[in-house]
Amino acid sequence: MSEVNNTSSRSINVQVIDVIGQVNNFLKEGGFAIEGISNQLANQQQQLFTLQNVVTTAVAKSMLHPSPKEAMQLINVVIKENNITV
Repeated sequence: MSEVNNTSSRSINVQVIDVIGQVNNFLKEGGFAIEGISNQLANQQQQLFTLQNVVTTAVAKSMLHPSPKEAMQLINVVIKENNITV
């Protein structure tokens, strides 16, 4: 019976050592991942800003035409679905 317990504790120890090794590898490579994530977020923010400028321009153009009601509806949709305002 003690041999069974000794064998299972060894396999558990090997698993623990393996997990610790994987965590250490992740932490070594994590700097690159964090930098990549931050660059991706910055790019997404820039694209969102550009898209909002395009929508604002389209709304302003719509407001200059005879249908200000449509322009106001478009403004409300953009503001409602904007993640930055949430």
